Parts: sequence; C-alpha cells; structure tokens
Amino acid sequence: MTLEEFANGAAQSDILTLEETHNIFLWYTAANKPPLDFPLTKRRGLAPQRFVSDGSCSTFLVWFEHPVQVEQDTFYTASAVLDGSELSYFGQEGLTKVQCGKVTFQFQCSSDSTNGTGVQGGQIPELIFYA
Repeated sequence: MTLEEFANGAAQSDILTLEETHNIFLWYTAANKPPLDFPLTKRRGLAPQRFVSDGSCSTFLVWFEHPVQVEQDTFYTASAVLDGSELSYFGQEGLTKVQCGKVTFQFQCSSDSTNGTGVQGGQIPELIFYA
C-alpha cells in the first residue's frame, strides 16, 4: 500500500498500536528505517477463478477482486454469474441468520435475483471473513 493509503486507512483504524503506526510512518519516510514486524514483500494475491458450471455438486472458491470491509447494520449484495450449458448445482434450506463468535450475519433475498435464487436456495454456500 502507498503512504497515502496507509495514512488514510490503517493508520486511523485503531488496528495498530501507536508505536507500530509511528514505525510504519518512519519506514515510509525516513532514511534510517526502523525494523518492522510485518512482511515487507508484496503479496501475489489470489488467482482469479472463472464460473463454469458442469452440473456437478463440486464447489470451488471464488474471491472478490479486492477485499470488502463490511460495516455493522448495513446490508450488502453478493452475486455470481455462472456460465455453462448445464443446470448448476445449488444449495437448499439456507439460513436467514448465522452467528460465528461475536459476528452475526443476516441474509435476505435480493431484488437483483433474476433466477429465483435467494436465502432458501442459491449459489453461495459459504462466506470467508476476518473479524
């Protein structure tokens, strides 16, 4: 991330201690850089996946191009477009509310759905998140 991205994001998020924030600012700007307890090499990222349905029950991971920070008490829509000539496998009996530790997800049907998928039956069986 750039210095500006750090200053406008992580430095103001209270994720880091004041000492960590101070050392990272020095690392970006000072000639005499302090040692950091973080990896300094750029991450490769995740390989993009293509949605191609073969009609089987096999699932595969699909990642957002960029991580999404979600805010409390805000609804978001996650959607997928599948390519293929076969009908795709889909889950049934979805839950409207799931609690994982201190995090609770609530699900509702989206008006954007054009094929009848939603909370009760759909294509997204799992969300991976960091809290």
